This record gives sequence, C-alpha cells and structure tokens, in this order.
Amino acid sequence: MIFTIDDDTSLAMLRRRSLPAGTTKLELGGPFADQEIEKRLNSSFFACGCQEGATAVFAALMVSTIGAIATGLSGAFAWWWIVAYAFGAALLGKGIGLAIAWVRLIRVRRELAAINVRELHPESQ
Repeated sequence: MIFTIDDDTSLAMLRRRSLPAGTTKLELGGPFADQEIEKRLNSSFFACGCQEGATAVFAALMVSTIGAIATGLSGAFAWWWIVAYAFGAALLGKGIGLAIAWVRLIRVRRELAAINVRELHPESQ
C-alpha cells in the first residue's frame, strides 16, 4: 500500500511512525512533492541494514580466512571462532546500517518539516 504525505496530518503520522499497516511505499504529494527527497525517504524509512551486515560479514570472513591460513585453524582462528566472528559482524553491521538509516530519516523528516513551515504555514516564519 502506498501512503501519501501531502499535509500536516500525514506528516505527523510519519513523525510518529504510525502509518497504516501494510504500507510498502511512501509518496510525497502536494507541497512536499520532490522525487529526490521521496527516494531518500523511502530508502531510509524501509532500511533493514542488510547491505552493511553483508559487508561486515564479508570483511570478517576475509580477515578470518587469512588468519586461518596463517595459523592453520588454531587459536583465535579456530573454525568455531570464525563462525562467531561472522555472526558478530552480521549483528554489528546490521545495527550500524539501521543507525545510519535512522539518522538519514531524521534529516529527511527535518527537510519535510521545513517545507511544511515554508509552504503550508508561511505566517509562522
């Protein structure tokens, strides 16, 4: 379901994250209509951190592989440690990805709030 943000009420719903269940896309309409902001809004609102998690796992596995070859799968590079590193990297990467998306979402919401004040409430400037 597409949720359109085009007035004070829909903007407030975005701020409270109280969108209707099943919302899969956010659309900017009315005074908020801007394709570039809409793209950033959707990518940050629906972010899952998967890309950053995958990158972190890849890096952990590459370092672990090099360490395992150098040490012969012993000590800190035993196979079960490598699994633990990959698991930890996935969690850390996903968390970092979600945190980055949250910061980006805050920035986009601030842009929309500025448009709201400028376009819908010019008397409050």
